[in-house]
Amino acid sequence: MEYIYDKTVRFEMTPQGFSEMLNFLEKFSNSIVAFESTGAYSLLVYKVLQKHMPKERILCVNAYFAKALPGRKSDKLDSKNLAKYAFFGLLKGSYIPDKTYQILRRLTRGRKRLVRMAANSKNRIIMILDRAGLRINQTIGLFTKYGLQLLLDLAEGISLKQHVETRPPTAHILRYKEVLSPFFSVELLDFEREELQGALMEYFFLVKQILETERSLYNFIAQKGNETLLRQFNILTSIPSIGDISAFELLAELGPISRFPSLKRVQGYAGLVPTLKQSGGKEKKETLLKRGNRRLRTTLVQCAKTLVYLTKNMTPQLRAYINKVVQKNSLIAKKIWVILAKKLLRICIALLRSGRSFDSFLIKQSERAKLEKEAKTRKKQIQFFKKQLSKLHYQFNFSFSALRAMVDEVASFEATNARASTR
Repeated sequence: MEYIYDKTVRFEMTPQGFSEMLNFLEKFSNSIVAFESTGAYSLLVYKVLQKHMPKERILCVNAYFAKALPGRKSDKLDSKNLAKYAFFGLLKGSYIPDKTYQILRRLTRGRKRLVRMAANSKNRIIMILDRAGLRINQTIGLFTKYGLQLLLDLAEGISLKQHVETRPPTAHILRYKEVLSPFFSVELLDFEREELQGALMEYFFLVKQILETERSLYNFIAQKGNETLLRQFNILTSIPSIGDISAFELLAELGPISRFPSLKRVQGYAGLVPTLKQSGGKEKKETLLKRGNRRLRTTLVQCAKTLVYLTKNMTPQLRAYINKVVQKNSLIAKKIWVILAKKLLRICIALLRSGRSFDSFLIKQSERAKLEKEAKTRKKQIQFFKKQLSKLHYQFNFSFSALRAMVDEVASFEATNARASTR
Protein backbone atom coordinates (compact mmCIF):
# COMPACT_ATOMS: atom_id res chain seq x y z
CA MET A 1 0.00 0.00 0.00
CA GLU A 2 2.82 2.43 0.77
CA TYR A 3 4.34 1.74 -2.63
CA ILE A 4 1.01 2.43 -4.36
CA TYR A 5 0.44 5.67 -2.47
CA ASP A 6 3.93 7.15 -2.57
CA LYS A 7 5.64 6.29 -5.84
CA THR A 8 4.68 7.65 -9.25
CA VAL A 9 6.48 7.00 -12.54
CA ARG A 10 5.99 8.93 -15.78
CA PHE A 11 6.06 7.17 -19.17
CA GLU A 12 6.12 8.79 -22.59
CA MET A 13 3.52 8.01 -25.30
CA THR A 14 6.15 6.36 -27.51
CA PRO A 15 7.02 2.70 -28.25
CA GLN A 16 9.97 2.99 -25.87
CA GLY A 17 7.74 4.48 -23.18
CA PHE A 18 5.22 1.65 -23.58
CA SER A 19 7.94 -0.98 -23.24
CA GLU A 20 9.18 0.72 -20.06
CA MET A 21 5.62 0.74 -18.72
CA LEU A 22 5.21 -3.00 -19.40
CA ASN A 23 8.53 -3.73 -17.70
CA PHE A 24 7.37 -1.72 -14.70
CA LEU A 25 4.08 -3.68 -14.51
CA GLU A 26 5.90 -7.01 -14.63
CA LYS A 27 7.14 -6.35 -11.08
CA PHE A 28 3.58 -6.79 -9.78
CA SER A 29 1.61 -10.04 -9.96
CA ASN A 30 -2.15 -9.92 -10.65
CA SER A 31 -2.02 -6.14 -10.90
CA ILE A 32 -5.00 -3.97 -11.90
CA VAL A 33 -4.33 -1.03 -14.20
CA ALA A 34 -6.68 1.97 -14.01
CA PHE A 35 -6.28 5.05 -16.19
CA GLU A 36 -8.42 8.02 -17.11
CA SER A 37 -10.25 8.01 -20.44
CA THR A 38 -8.73 10.71 -22.67
CA GLY A 39 -10.00 9.84 -26.13
CA ALA A 40 -7.52 8.48 -28.67
CA TYR A 41 -4.63 8.36 -26.18
CA SER A 42 -6.46 6.09 -23.73
CA LEU A 43 -7.45 3.76 -26.58
CA LEU A 44 -3.79 3.41 -27.56
CA VAL A 45 -2.84 2.56 -23.96
CA TYR A 46 -5.68 0.03 -23.81
CA LYS A 47 -4.47 -1.70 -26.98
CA VAL A 48 -0.94 -2.02 -25.58
CA LEU A 49 -2.11 -3.37 -22.23
CA GLN A 50 -4.60 -5.79 -23.77
CA LYS A 51 -1.78 -7.73 -25.45
CA HIS A 52 -0.02 -8.45 -22.13
CA MET A 53 -2.75 -8.81 -19.48
CA PRO A 54 -6.37 -9.98 -19.19
CA LYS A 55 -9.11 -7.61 -20.24
CA GLU A 56 -10.82 -7.84 -16.83
CA ARG A 57 -7.81 -6.23 -15.08
CA ILE A 58 -7.79 -3.10 -17.26
CA LEU A 59 -10.02 -0.20 -16.16
CA CYS A 60 -10.49 2.76 -18.48
CA VAL A 61 -12.28 5.19 -16.14
CA ASN A 62 -14.67 7.88 -17.37
CA ALA A 63 -13.26 11.38 -16.90
CA TYR A 64 -16.52 12.42 -15.20
CA PHE A 65 -15.83 10.10 -12.27
CA ALA A 66 -12.12 10.93 -12.25
CA LYS A 67 -12.96 14.61 -11.76
CA ALA A 68 -15.23 13.69 -8.87
CA LEU A 69 -12.30 12.28 -6.87
CA PRO A 70 -11.48 14.39 -3.79
CA GLY A 71 -8.45 16.62 -3.58
CA ARG A 72 -6.72 18.98 -5.96
CA LYS A 73 -6.73 18.22 -9.69
CA SER A 74 -3.34 17.24 -11.13
CA ASP A 75 -1.99 14.30 -13.13
CA LYS A 76 0.12 12.96 -10.25
CA LEU A 77 -2.68 13.18 -7.69
CA ASP A 78 -5.17 11.66 -10.13
CA SER A 79 -2.90 8.68 -10.73
CA LYS A 80 -2.54 8.11 -6.99
CA ASN A 81 -6.28 8.39 -6.40
CA LEU A 82 -7.10 6.05 -9.27
CA ALA A 83 -4.63 3.48 -7.94
CA LYS A 84 -6.07 3.74 -4.43
CA TYR A 85 -9.72 3.40 -5.50
CA ALA A 86 -8.90 0.60 -7.95
CA PHE A 87 -7.16 -1.30 -5.14
CA PHE A 88 -10.36 -1.23 -3.07
CA GLY A 89 -12.57 -2.11 -6.07
CA LEU A 90 -14.38 1.24 -6.15
CA LEU A 91 -13.84 1.96 -9.86
CA LYS A 92 -15.80 0.73 -12.85
CA GLY A 93 -14.22 0.61 -16.27
CA SER A 94 -15.89 2.11 -19.35
CA TYR A 95 -17.01 -0.04 -22.26
CA ILE A 96 -14.26 -0.50 -24.84
CA PRO A 97 -15.64 -2.04 -28.06
CA ASP A 98 -13.83 -4.83 -29.85
CA LYS A 99 -12.19 -4.43 -33.24
CA THR A 100 -15.41 -4.96 -35.24
CA TYR A 101 -17.37 -2.28 -33.43
CA GLN A 102 -14.37 0.05 -33.37
CA ILE A 103 -14.26 -0.03 -37.18
CA LEU A 104 -18.03 0.50 -37.35
CA ARG A 105 -17.81 3.44 -34.96
CA ARG A 106 -14.94 5.00 -36.82
CA LEU A 107 -16.83 4.83 -40.12
CA THR A 108 -20.15 6.16 -38.78
CA ARG A 109 -18.59 8.94 -36.71
CA GLY A 110 -16.29 9.86 -39.58
CA ARG A 111 -19.31 10.12 -41.89
CA LYS A 112 -21.09 12.43 -39.43
CA ARG A 113 -18.03 14.65 -39.27
CA LEU A 114 -17.88 14.82 -43.08
CA VAL A 115 -21.60 15.67 -43.25
CA ARG A 116 -21.05 18.60 -40.88
CA MET A 117 -18.12 19.79 -42.98
CA ALA A 118 -20.20 19.49 -46.17
CA ALA A 119 -22.96 21.58 -44.55
CA ASN A 120 -20.42 24.28 -43.69
CA SER A 121 -19.16 24.18 -47.27
CA LYS A 122 -22.71 24.62 -48.60
CA ASN A 123 -23.23 27.62 -46.33
CA ARG A 124 -19.98 29.09 -47.61
CA ILE A 125 -21.18 28.78 -51.23
CA ILE A 126 -24.48 30.47 -50.38
CA MET A 127 -22.61 33.26 -48.55
CA ILE A 128 -20.38 33.90 -51.60
CA LEU A 129 -23.43 34.31 -53.83
CA ASP A 130 -25.23 36.51 -51.30
CA ARG A 131 -22.24 38.83 -51.01
CA ALA A 132 -22.13 39.14 -54.78
CA GLY A 133 -25.84 40.07 -54.88
CA LEU A 134 -27.12 36.71 -56.22
CA ARG A 135 -29.76 35.84 -53.63
CA ILE A 136 -31.17 32.90 -55.58
CA ASN A 137 -30.89 30.21 -52.91
CA GLN A 138 -34.41 30.85 -51.62
CA THR A 139 -36.05 30.13 -55.00
CA ILE A 140 -33.68 27.59 -56.61
CA GLY A 141 -32.32 24.42 -55.08
CA LEU A 142 -28.63 25.15 -55.55
CA PHE A 143 -27.54 21.64 -54.61
CA THR A 144 -29.83 19.73 -56.93
CA LYS A 145 -28.61 18.51 -60.32
CA TYR A 146 -29.69 21.70 -62.08
CA GLY A 147 -28.42 23.88 -59.24
CA LEU A 148 -24.96 22.32 -59.39
CA GLN A 149 -24.85 22.89 -63.15
CA LEU A 150 -25.72 26.54 -62.55
CA LEU A 151 -23.02 26.90 -59.89
CA LEU A 152 -20.40 25.37 -62.16
CA ASP A 153 -21.35 27.80 -64.95
CA LEU A 154 -21.00 30.74 -62.57
CA ALA A 155 -17.60 29.45 -61.41
CA GLU A 156 -16.45 29.26 -65.05
CA GLY A 157 -17.39 32.92 -65.66
CA ILE A 158 -20.74 32.37 -67.39
CA SER A 159 -23.34 34.91 -66.25
CA LEU A 160 -26.95 34.04 -65.49
CA LYS A 161 -28.08 35.73 -68.71
CA GLN A 162 -25.67 33.65 -70.81
CA HIS A 163 -26.70 30.52 -68.88
CA VAL A 164 -30.38 31.04 -69.72
CA GLU A 165 -29.87 32.09 -73.35
CA THR A 166 -27.13 29.68 -74.48
CA ARG A 167 -28.16 26.48 -72.69
CA PRO A 168 -30.76 24.14 -74.26
CA PRO A 169 -34.29 25.14 -73.19
CA THR A 170 -34.80 22.43 -70.62
CA ALA A 171 -37.73 22.32 -68.22
CA HIS A 172 -35.65 23.79 -65.41
CA ILE A 173 -34.47 26.78 -67.45
CA LEU A 174 -38.01 27.52 -68.64
CA ARG A 175 -39.25 27.20 -65.06
CA TYR A 176 -36.64 29.46 -63.46
CA LYS A 177 -36.21 31.99 -66.29
CA GLU A 178 -38.48 34.58 -64.68
CA VAL A 179 -36.87 34.01 -61.28
CA LEU A 180 -33.34 34.53 -62.63
CA SER A 181 -34.16 37.51 -64.89
CA PRO A 182 -33.81 40.18 -62.11
CA PHE A 183 -30.20 39.03 -61.57
CA PHE A 184 -29.08 39.15 -65.23
CA SER A 185 -27.10 42.33 -64.64
CA VAL A 186 -25.12 40.86 -61.73
CA GLU A 187 -21.74 39.33 -62.55
CA LEU A 188 -19.18 37.76 -60.27
CA LEU A 189 -15.83 39.49 -59.87
CA ASP A 190 -12.64 37.54 -60.55
CA PHE A 191 -11.82 36.94 -56.88
CA GLU A 192 -15.44 35.93 -56.18
CA ARG A 193 -15.34 33.47 -59.05
CA GLU A 194 -12.08 31.96 -57.74
CA GLU A 195 -13.55 31.77 -54.25
CA LEU A 196 -16.62 29.97 -55.63
CA GLN A 197 -14.39 27.52 -57.51
CA GLY A 198 -12.52 26.65 -54.30
CA ALA A 199 -15.75 26.22 -52.33
CA LEU A 200 -17.23 23.97 -55.02
CA MET A 201 -14.09 21.82 -55.14
CA GLU A 202 -14.25 21.47 -51.36
CA TYR A 203 -17.95 20.55 -51.44
CA PHE A 204 -17.57 17.98 -54.23
CA PHE A 205 -14.59 16.42 -52.50
CA LEU A 206 -16.52 16.10 -49.21
CA VAL A 207 -19.55 14.58 -50.95
CA LYS A 208 -17.31 12.07 -52.64
CA GLN A 209 -15.73 11.18 -49.29
CA ILE A 210 -19.17 10.75 -47.70
CA LEU A 211 -20.26 8.37 -50.45
CA GLU A 212 -16.99 6.44 -50.20
CA THR A 213 -17.55 6.09 -46.44
CA GLU A 214 -21.07 4.77 -47.03
CA ARG A 215 -19.68 2.28 -49.54
CA SER A 216 -17.14 1.15 -46.93
CA LEU A 217 -19.98 0.66 -44.43
CA TYR A 218 -21.95 -1.58 -46.77
CA ASN A 219 -18.84 -3.52 -47.79
CA PHE A 220 -17.80 -3.99 -44.15
CA ILE A 221 -21.16 -5.30 -42.98
CA ALA A 222 -21.36 -7.68 -45.95
CA GLN A 223 -17.95 -9.22 -45.22
CA LYS A 224 -17.59 -12.83 -44.18
CA GLY A 225 -17.75 -13.13 -40.42
CA ASN A 226 -20.16 -10.23 -39.95
CA GLU A 227 -23.33 -12.29 -40.50
CA THR A 228 -24.66 -11.31 -37.06
CA LEU A 229 -24.24 -7.62 -37.82
CA LEU A 230 -25.96 -8.04 -41.18
CA ARG A 231 -28.90 -9.83 -39.57
CA GLN A 232 -29.22 -7.09 -36.95
CA PHE A 233 -28.96 -4.46 -39.69
CA ASN A 234 -31.90 -6.05 -41.53
CA ILE A 235 -33.92 -6.11 -38.31
CA LEU A 236 -33.31 -2.43 -37.55
CA THR A 237 -34.07 -1.25 -41.09
CA SER A 238 -37.44 -3.02 -40.94
CA ILE A 239 -38.53 -0.65 -38.14
CA PRO A 240 -40.41 2.47 -39.31
CA SER A 241 -38.34 5.71 -39.45
CA ILE A 242 -34.98 3.86 -39.17
CA GLY A 243 -33.03 4.04 -42.41
CA ASP A 244 -29.77 2.44 -43.44
CA ILE A 245 -27.44 5.10 -42.01
CA SER A 246 -29.41 5.30 -38.75
CA ALA A 247 -29.19 1.51 -38.45
CA PHE A 248 -25.41 1.64 -38.89
CA GLU A 249 -25.13 4.31 -36.19
CA LEU A 250 -27.36 2.39 -33.76
CA LEU A 251 -25.34 -0.79 -34.23
CA ALA A 252 -22.04 1.05 -33.77
CA GLU A 253 -23.04 2.91 -30.60
CA LEU A 254 -25.01 0.11 -28.91
CA GLY A 255 -22.44 -2.62 -29.43
CA PRO A 256 -23.36 -6.20 -28.43
CA ILE A 257 -26.84 -6.25 -26.89
CA SER A 258 -25.80 -8.99 -24.47
CA ARG A 259 -23.70 -6.50 -22.46
CA PHE A 260 -26.87 -4.82 -21.14
CA PRO A 261 -28.53 -6.82 -18.33
CA SER A 262 -31.82 -4.90 -18.53
CA LEU A 263 -33.72 -2.38 -20.62
CA LYS A 264 -33.20 0.34 -17.99
CA ARG A 265 -29.45 0.05 -18.46
CA VAL A 266 -29.87 0.63 -22.19
CA GLN A 267 -32.01 3.71 -21.61
CA GLY A 268 -29.49 5.03 -19.11
CA TYR A 269 -26.64 4.40 -21.56
CA ALA A 270 -28.54 6.38 -24.21
CA GLY A 271 -29.18 9.23 -21.77
CA LEU A 272 -32.97 9.00 -22.19
CA VAL A 273 -33.77 8.89 -18.46
CA PRO A 274 -34.47 11.98 -16.33
CA THR A 275 -32.26 13.09 -13.47
CA LEU A 276 -33.82 12.17 -10.13
CA LYS A 277 -33.47 14.33 -7.03
CA GLN A 278 -34.69 13.22 -3.59
CA SER A 279 -35.03 15.38 -0.50
CA GLY A 280 -37.15 14.81 2.60
CA GLY A 281 -38.78 11.73 1.12
CA LYS A 282 -39.88 13.63 -2.00
CA GLU A 283 -38.77 12.78 -5.52
CA LYS A 284 -38.44 15.20 -8.39
CA LYS A 285 -37.65 14.31 -12.01
CA GLU A 286 -35.85 16.99 -13.98
CA THR A 287 -34.09 17.23 -17.35
CA LEU A 288 -32.49 14.32 -19.19
CA LEU A 289 -29.33 12.71 -17.91
CA LYS A 290 -26.51 14.12 -20.04
CA ARG A 291 -23.92 11.48 -19.17
CA GLY A 292 -25.24 9.00 -21.73
CA ASN A 293 -24.04 8.34 -25.25
CA ARG A 294 -24.99 11.58 -27.02
CA ARG A 295 -24.51 10.12 -30.50
CA LEU A 296 -26.95 7.30 -29.76
CA ARG A 297 -29.43 9.75 -28.24
CA THR A 298 -29.20 12.11 -31.24
CA THR A 299 -29.85 9.30 -33.73
CA LEU A 300 -32.88 8.04 -31.79
CA VAL A 301 -34.38 11.54 -31.49
CA GLN A 302 -33.91 12.17 -35.23
CA CYS A 303 -35.68 8.90 -36.02
CA ALA A 304 -38.45 9.82 -33.55
CA LYS A 305 -39.05 13.11 -35.41
CA THR A 306 -39.62 11.12 -38.60
CA LEU A 307 -41.85 8.59 -36.84
CA VAL A 308 -44.48 11.24 -36.06
CA TYR A 309 -45.21 11.84 -39.75
CA LEU A 310 -45.19 8.22 -40.95
CA THR A 311 -48.48 6.56 -41.87
CA LYS A 312 -47.40 3.34 -43.64
CA ASN A 313 -45.70 0.14 -42.44
CA MET A 314 -46.91 0.60 -38.87
CA THR A 315 -48.97 -1.57 -36.55
CA PRO A 316 -52.30 -0.15 -35.26
CA GLN A 317 -50.99 -0.38 -31.69
CA LEU A 318 -47.93 1.75 -32.51
CA ARG A 319 -50.02 4.29 -34.43
CA ALA A 320 -52.44 4.57 -31.48
CA TYR A 321 -49.50 5.04 -29.09
CA ILE A 322 -48.02 7.83 -31.23
CA ASN A 323 -51.37 9.64 -31.50
CA LYS A 324 -51.83 9.40 -27.73
CA VAL A 325 -48.37 10.86 -27.06
CA VAL A 326 -48.86 13.69 -29.57
CA GLN A 327 -52.26 14.66 -28.18
CA LYS A 328 -51.08 14.57 -24.57
CA ASN A 329 -47.94 16.69 -25.23
CA SER A 330 -49.07 18.78 -28.17
CA LEU A 331 -47.45 21.96 -26.79
CA ILE A 332 -44.04 20.45 -25.98
CA ALA A 333 -42.41 19.05 -29.13
CA LYS A 334 -39.16 18.02 -27.41
CA LYS A 335 -41.06 15.91 -24.89
CA ILE A 336 -42.81 14.07 -27.74
CA TRP A 337 -39.50 13.30 -29.42
CA VAL A 338 -37.93 11.99 -26.22
CA ILE A 339 -40.90 9.73 -25.42
CA LEU A 340 -40.94 8.33 -28.97
CA ALA A 341 -37.15 7.90 -28.90
CA LYS A 342 -37.49 5.75 -25.77
CA LYS A 343 -40.24 3.77 -27.49
CA LEU A 344 -38.05 3.21 -30.56
CA LEU A 345 -35.19 2.08 -28.34
CA ARG A 346 -37.45 -0.45 -26.59
CA ILE A 347 -38.62 -1.78 -29.97
CA CYS A 348 -35.03 -2.07 -31.23
CA ILE A 349 -33.83 -3.97 -28.15
CA ALA A 350 -36.85 -6.31 -28.15
CA LEU A 351 -36.44 -7.19 -31.83
CA LEU A 352 -32.67 -7.60 -31.62
CA ARG A 353 -33.00 -9.98 -28.68
CA SER A 354 -35.79 -12.01 -30.29
CA GLY A 355 -34.22 -12.07 -33.76
CA ARG A 356 -37.51 -11.08 -35.42
CA SER A 357 -38.07 -8.23 -37.84
CA PHE A 358 -40.74 -5.57 -37.50
CA ASP A 359 -42.30 -6.77 -40.77
CA SER A 360 -43.36 -10.01 -39.10
CA PHE A 361 -45.92 -8.08 -37.05
CA LEU A 362 -47.57 -6.61 -40.15
CA ILE A 363 -48.29 -9.71 -42.24
CA LYS A 364 -50.36 -12.83 -41.93
CA GLN A 365 -48.98 -16.24 -41.12
CA SER A 366 -49.47 -17.44 -44.72
CA GLU A 367 -47.28 -14.61 -46.05
CA ARG A 368 -44.32 -15.16 -43.74
CA ALA A 369 -42.79 -17.81 -45.97
CA LYS A 370 -42.76 -15.32 -48.82
CA LEU A 371 -41.08 -12.71 -46.61
CA GLU A 372 -38.39 -15.15 -45.50
CA LYS A 373 -37.66 -15.98 -49.13
CA GLU A 374 -37.29 -12.31 -49.96
CA ALA A 375 -35.00 -11.78 -46.97
CA LYS A 376 -32.46 -14.23 -48.44
CA THR A 377 -31.94 -11.97 -51.46
CA ARG A 378 -31.49 -8.82 -49.39
CA LYS A 379 -27.71 -9.22 -49.21
CA LYS A 380 -27.48 -8.63 -52.96
CA GLN A 381 -29.30 -5.31 -52.62
CA ILE A 382 -26.55 -3.60 -50.60
CA GLN A 383 -25.51 -1.33 -53.45
CA PHE A 384 -26.97 1.93 -52.28
CA PHE A 385 -23.70 3.77 -52.76
CA LYS A 386 -23.74 3.13 -56.51
CA LYS A 387 -27.06 4.93 -56.86
CA GLN A 388 -25.75 7.81 -54.83
CA LEU A 389 -22.57 8.07 -56.92
CA SER A 390 -24.59 8.03 -60.14
CA LYS A 391 -26.58 11.08 -58.97
CA LEU A 392 -23.45 13.22 -58.83
CA HIS A 393 -22.40 13.69 -62.47
CA TYR A 394 -20.04 16.59 -61.98
CA GLN A 395 -17.11 15.51 -59.84
CA PHE A 396 -13.60 16.83 -59.76
CA ASN A 397 -10.97 14.14 -60.24
CA PHE A 398 -8.82 13.72 -57.13
CA SER A 399 -5.95 11.27 -57.16
CA PHE A 400 -2.85 10.70 -55.11
CA SER A 401 -0.67 11.70 -58.06
CA ALA A 402 -2.41 15.09 -58.14
CA LEU A 403 -1.97 15.45 -54.38
CA ARG A 404 1.73 14.58 -54.62
CA ALA A 405 2.15 17.43 -57.09
CA MET A 406 0.75 19.82 -54.47
CA VAL A 407 3.10 18.75 -51.66
CA ASP A 408 5.75 21.42 -52.35
CA GLU A 409 3.16 24.17 -52.58
CA VAL A 410 1.40 23.14 -49.35
CA ALA A 411 4.72 22.74 -47.49
CA SER A 412 5.88 26.22 -48.51
CA PHE A 413 2.50 27.62 -47.43
CA GLU A 414 2.78 26.01 -43.97
CA ALA A 415 6.38 27.19 -43.60
CA THR A 416 5.36 30.77 -44.47
CA ASN A 417 2.57 30.67 -41.89
CA ALA A 418 4.95 29.31 -39.25
CA ARG A 419 7.44 32.14 -39.87
CA ALA A 420 4.67 34.72 -39.73
CA SER A 421 3.37 33.39 -36.42
CA THR A 422 6.85 33.53 -34.83
CA ARG A 423 7.25 37.14 -35.86
